[in-house]
Amino acid sequence: MIGKGTDREEVRRRARDKGLEDAVDLLGIRSDIPELLREGDVFVSASKREGLPQAVLEAQAAGLPLVAADIPPHREAVAPELACFLYPPGRVDAAAERIVRLLESAALRAELGAAARRFIERRFGQRAGLARLQDWHEGWFAALQAPSKPR
Repeated sequence: MIGKGTDREEVRRRARDKGLEDAVDLLGIRSDIPELLREGDVFVSASKREGLPQAVLEAQAAGLPLVAADIPPHREAVAPELACFLYPPGRVDAAAERIVRLLESAALRAELGAAARRFIERRFGQRAGLARLQDWHEGWFAALQAPSKPR
């Protein structure tokens, strides 16, 4: 786990109770996120509330398939191919099923990771941003050139 989520101590306790302390790393706040994402196989976001889910966008940009709670911000930020990996918030069993499915198939992870990366490039990449900016400018200039209405 990266960050300092509200359930951090609960995760630590559960890992200890199940004898999994050596298998669970609670990394806290980090500044080397791109490097950590490159090391990952699957990205999981269990957020119950989000604004713009920056971490979900970053994970997809890194080419990671993801499992995320099915909340409106995640639905908007997830590549369509990954929508089936959204799970009902609070349903740990459903999240676990999706995580295991991804971990069992390197081919599926590669396919969905590539789809996630393409989605981010199309939606947020430099070309997409420049096209949106050009459209905005053209609309603005057209509005400036339109004859003004008499008052």
